Amino acid sequence: MHPVLDGKKAIIFDLDGTLVDSFPDIQASVNYARRKRGLSELSIEQVMGFVGNGARVLIDSCIPTKSENESAAALADFRGYYAQHPVDLSRPYEGVEQALVALSDFALGVLTNKPHGLALEVLKQLNIEHYFKAIFGADSFSAMKPDPAAMKKVLDVLGADAEQAVMVGDSWVDAAAAKAAGMQFVLVRTGMWKTVEVNDDMVVLDQLKNLVSI
Repeated sequence: MHPVLDGKKAIIFDLDGTLVDSFPDIQASVNYARRKRGLSELSIEQVMGFVGNGARVLIDSCIPTKSENESAAALADFRGYYAQHPVDLSRPYEGVEQALVALSDFALGVLTNKPHGLALEVLKQLNIEHYFKAIFGADSFSAMKPDPAAMKKVLDVLGADAEQAVMVGDSWVDAAAAKAAGMQFVLVRTGMWKTVEVNDDMVVLDQLKNLVSI
């Protein structure tokens, strides 16, 4: 095990870009909504630049609209398509499931800014949801990451305090959430890791599987 886990009881993971490479399905869903409006498709890099703050921010950033009604319709088209195609192209990152098996002595949780139902469906269809004691999404609480209140509630379910847990993620949102909650942050160099301003307080891993195999 990596030394960062010494003395820890719980591990909270982000979903998109950390456990699962879900960006191709997110891109496909965004482009479906764009095509319906006669707009050209966006590259996966363009879409990834707006992931992490919830579906509303993603769609408002990717699809120009002139009114609240148009924005709501675009969001509905995105969500409808994504609900029908949650894992057409998504896959866990290399070694993720083996790492989750090896981490079975820890209380494991997921905190994502993806809606809870969709997050659960992704994890179920990829057959890894059973590894987690707690799975929470953007609509599980009144506030999303990086608000520390969401992290605190996940910690409560996992039976750990901030000093007994680590947050594993790939984005600045995850880093900010861990800092706000007073938790150790582990950055994995997958997904949107380039959005994170790395500092000496973080542990940086090339892949999530390096939590268990250094």
